[in-house]
Amino acid sequence: MGKATTNQTNRRSLVIKLLAYAHRYLFPNLVIFLPILSGSKETALFYMGIGLVLLALYNLIGYTLRWKHIFCSYQNAYHQKMTPEHTNWNFIKKSDAYGIPLFFGGLGLIIIIRHFLNL
Repeated sequence: MGKATTNQTNRRSLVIKLLAYAHRYLFPNLVIFLPILSGSKETALFYMGIGLVLLALYNLIGYTLRWKHIFCSYQNAYHQKMTPEHTNWNFIKKSDAYGIPLFFGGLGLIIIIRHFLNL
């Protein structure tokens, strides 16, 4: 393996790890705090519901399509070293891969429906 190939691999691993950190820490915070800037409580909850549904879909699609940064995000959640070069998808619990996104996606749908019913 040449020096250029090693540099490309290191750069790719760094990008995957940065995306994993963004997935784990930045995206959920954006879903929570960006809607607060919208002004009214009702509008903020509605946008938060949309954000929860989108984040849940992103997680489910990422797990299904085996995106490496999603795998690394789960490694980070399990307090393991991130290994974008070596992914063992059997390592991730199915309850985490499907249950957590479905819970938050369902919560987001409840918030959206509540907004449209004006409850």
